[in-house]
Amino acid sequence: MSGRHPRSERDPLDLQGLVEYVAERVTPHPDEYRRVNAVIDEVLWRVRGALEAHRIEATVTLEGSVAKDTWLSGEADVDVFVQVSPLKDKGFLEAACLPAIRDSLKGYTMVERYAEHPYIEAYVKDVRINVVPCFRVERGEWLSAADRTPYHTGYMKEKLTPALRREVRILKRLMKGSGLYGAEAKVRGFSGLLCELLTLNYGSFLDLVKAASRWRRRELIDVEGYYQGRESDALKIFPEPLIVVDPVDPYRNTAAAVHEDTMWGFISVSRLLLERPNIRFFYPEALSLEEASIMDSLGKAGGNLLVLDVGVVDAVVDVVWSQLYKAEKVLRRLLIDAGFKVIRSTAWSSPDNRCLIFFKLESVELPPTYRHIGPPVEMMGDSDKFLGRHLKAVDTAAGPWIEDGRWIAEKLRRYRRADRLIAEKLADGGGSIGIPSKVCESLKKGFRVILNEEASALAEIPGALEEAYRFLSGRPIWLDAAL
Repeated sequence: MSGRHPRSERDPLDLQGLVEYVAERVTPHPDEYRRVNAVIDEVLWRVRGALEAHRIEATVTLEGSVAKDTWLSGEADVDVFVQVSPLKDKGFLEAACLPAIRDSLKGYTMVERYAEHPYIEAYVKDVRINVVPCFRVERGEWLSAADRTPYHTGYMKEKLTPALRREVRILKRLMKGSGLYGAEAKVRGFSGLLCELLTLNYGSFLDLVKAASRWRRRELIDVEGYYQGRESDALKIFPEPLIVVDPVDPYRNTAAAVHEDTMWGFISVSRLLLERPNIRFFYPEALSLEEASIMDSLGKAGGNLLVLDVGVVDAVVDVVWSQLYKAEKVLRRLLIDAGFKVIRSTAWSSPDNRCLIFFKLESVELPPTYRHIGPPVEMMGDSDKFLGRHLKAVDTAAGPWIEDGRWIAEKLRRYRRADRLIAEKLADGGGSIGIPSKVCESLKKGFRVILNEEASALAEIPGALEEAYRFLSGRPIWLDAAL
């Protein structure tokens, strides 16, 4: 261990000692500041030069966690915003600004990302750079979601003291270590801005955790007091389970992206951290798996694993995750409606958009028949319809008969195996059952339905075995710290 990390991560620590240790680890060193600032200077120079070459009048500013000095050691993300006149339209951002941004970063690996409109992500000397076009507008006159960001940066730079920045870093590390960090479609969690606002509201990391351990659904946090004395108005405006009023826009919920399960996850993490402090809440142990580990986990879980290998979905990452979650819901409902009991399911994508959907079933194969309960005999019209539908039907195995005053029939199942049901319904890409367009396009090119021991084939997909192991364990990553 270096002098910066004097303790073994397995050493027992009380909560205050743990917080101090984490604070030391997440605070950047002076040499990190120098390296990141050098990258920032280069990127700003490149972007401004490219805009001038393309004859685009714009204000180029540094935003985000680096500008607010809330970034974590070893995890600098540099956000550069290109602010153009509000007289331009959104088409100008993509048609004119993006080509200029691409030119500015020639020679570096670039990826086009998408929020409300496209932006460019690149790595410059191992530092992730996001260059985002937006409109230079007056406060409250937003033309795109990104227009608020410069105001958020200014607000936080004014409000955050050095002590509060330290607390923000600790909170971000907890969120990242617990898998709760990020407002993107993949995580549906807590953004960096939201972490900053929560810290600002409660004054310290520990006070926030103590408060969050007692949160209830529809918790309302209003740092600027816009709705003071009329909290019921805020509850009517914002339908989400967690409400944190945006300090620069009282009609926006900064926590709108937080899924209800993610909110309850943070509440549970807060309770567990207070009860049993553990470094693994902040820095979970990395998994090191082989195929045998998955087979062992599958055996312990009783089998009945079904994995749909969707293939590569050709879309920007947020669209991939949004459509993948929708496809998961569609297929889950398909299985349930066919009589299969789904214990749990999840969706996953690799960095190159190779997508999988996991299902844990009570059984991948059902009995050949099932009990179908009809109407009460006293309901003459419904009884006639039931008999007309089932008395001579080819899928009626037995009956109908009367039992406890109702008509009952034993019916043959159309689908006994979950894999065959999925394969048949996705033969055309699944558009007819509601599979979203980009996932449907990928499925049309081919897919695999993987059962139980066949999951060893996931070893060919980087990260997939680890995801399968996590899925089979049934536990969120932060719950491992409580073991």
